[in-house]
Amino acid sequence: NRYFGAAKDLPGVKELFAKNAAKLTQKRRGDVYKYITPDYYGLRDEEDGVLLELEEEASKKNEEEMEQMRLEYRQKKKKQKLENEEEEENDILEYESDEGDEELGCWSWGGIMSADD
Repeated sequence: NRYFGAAKDLPGVKELFAKNAAKLTQKRRGDVYKYITPDYYGLRDEEDGVLLELEEEASKKNEEEMEQMRLEYRQKKKKQKLENEEEEENDILEYESDEGDEELGCWSWGGIMSADD
């Protein structure tokens, strides 16, 4: 129903256009969802297998990175443990050498006590 030229100005034609315009702009909630397919929600993404391959590659890469991080962490902890053991051994050696300097010394919370004290 198209009206051209002066026919647009006839009585009732403007109201007809207004009524049709209102119908076109007025949509119900069901009308909006009517044209949404499962593809919109990503429900069919796995059917072609492309996404599964990409996810598998990403998963393998993440696992390799995580394993590398674990290895680096273990090496760091092992190095720290060795350094701590060396420090403790040095402390023990220092204590033993300090002990030998005192005559008849014995260890107490206050330090080394000698027989002269």
